[in-house]
Amino acid sequence: MAEKTKKIDVLESSMHAALKKRADKFSSRRQNDVKDELESASGKVNQDAERVQTIKQRRKAERDGRRDRRRQKRDNAGVEKHDEGMSTDDEETEQDYARFKSESDKVEQEASHLFDNVTEDFTHIPEIMARFEQWSLGFSDSYKEAYIGLGLPKLFTPYIRLEMLRWNPLDMHCKDLESMKWFTSLANYCQYEDLNPENTENAEKCPDMNLLPLIVERVVVPKLTQLVEHAWDPFSSRQSKLLAFLFQRLIDDYPTLTKESKHVRKLMNAIIKRMEGAVKDDLFIPMYSKAQLESKNSFSLAFLQRQFWQAYKLLVNTMHWHWMVSRKKLQELAIKGIMNRYLCMALPFYPDTFYALECAKKVVGVLPKEWLEKSDEVVDGMESFAFMLQQLAKEVIKTSLNTSSDIEKKKTKILIQKTISILMHIQAFDVARSVAQALKGERDATKFNNTFAAERGELPT
Repeated sequence: MAEKTKKIDVLESSMHAALKKRADKFSSRRQNDVKDELESASGKVNQDAERVQTIKQRRKAERDGRRDRRRQKRDNAGVEKHDEGMSTDDEETEQDYARFKSESDKVEQEASHLFDNVTEDFTHIPEIMARFEQWSLGFSDSYKEAYIGLGLPKLFTPYIRLEMLRWNPLDMHCKDLESMKWFTSLANYCQYEDLNPENTENAEKCPDMNLLPLIVERVVVPKLTQLVEHAWDPFSSRQSKLLAFLFQRLIDDYPTLTKESKHVRKLMNAIIKRMEGAVKDDLFIPMYSKAQLESKNSFSLAFLQRQFWQAYKLLVNTMHWHWMVSRKKLQELAIKGIMNRYLCMALPFYPDTFYALECAKKVVGVLPKEWLEKSDEVVDGMESFAFMLQQLAKEVIKTSLNTSSDIEKKKTKILIQKTISILMHIQAFDVARSVAQALKGERDATKFNNTFAAERGELPT
């Protein structure tokens, strides 16, 4: 079996290499698209060689084609509002898909012949299991004394890994874990549905009752870790939801999957590492002057907004793991990484302050409620976000001083109230008070003081 295990290692490596090559193509394409659009938005004369220009033109045509097809698909589905940048650009050419399928088919073909030189009684789990069932039923005492239950996970692991070669839960069409042959076989090996694992008497009746949980922990979770390392795209909303949902289901169904499990820790570390890599390598916010963004139809504004929503999408996908990853680590990644380094940079450039504040509200709305519990201080790490909102508010107030229009003054008041609301939501009370007091007229500052006092349980002034 040691020889077979080595071959399974090679087959797994080949399958994961094919998945990684596929994922790397999407990542590389995304990065090239950003570089191309940044160059287009700059308005500089293209001085590239003819060959390079041809490559860029082809990329643009392909990029525009994919966006047009996604837009048409949304129109057909009746989607009324969509923010450019929120889509996962994972469409691939027929040639690329055929190449990937050919590589994965080849691996599976080799796997199908792995046990050709092995006696039929030892080529599939059910046949092997039948022998142990006979032993357990006919000679239960010797079965228990031999501690067979401890050795079965290691015995079945190669067969399970072989069947799971092509299993990829990041694909929504992937076969459900519990419908796989190995899973149903092991589930039937010991009918422990009505047994309590914590009851020692039950454990004596069924010494193999932990077989399936151990397999999930030692085989399924490591398989997920490899898929995260090689195939998961943190920018894909679909993949991120599927991965988080599956792992949540496993955590709920198998109590052995805890933060203390070394396999679970490895998976969490792989997820964090992939998200950190996405923040470092794929996020980018362009810098423009207000003049460059004045026109609503400007390419620069569209590019800025697309990059903002892409960063926002990564923030949303990151929050799928707030129930498992430590708060400190996730806040460092989400707030200090994505929000402060990227989202905060984009919002002040928006010519429409109303829109910028609506975006800020959506960003804050993504954060888990437990992060925004009542306290006397701004949420850890969000000082920069609060300062950015304060600067937006000051700019609005400064602009309003130069107008005598009642409509503009009313608009300014609404904007400031919206800003104060967001600041109070993130517990930035002192900044919110400063913004209220900066607004022309004592009425608004007094109104805020009363609201602020109510939040603290104080009597209004």
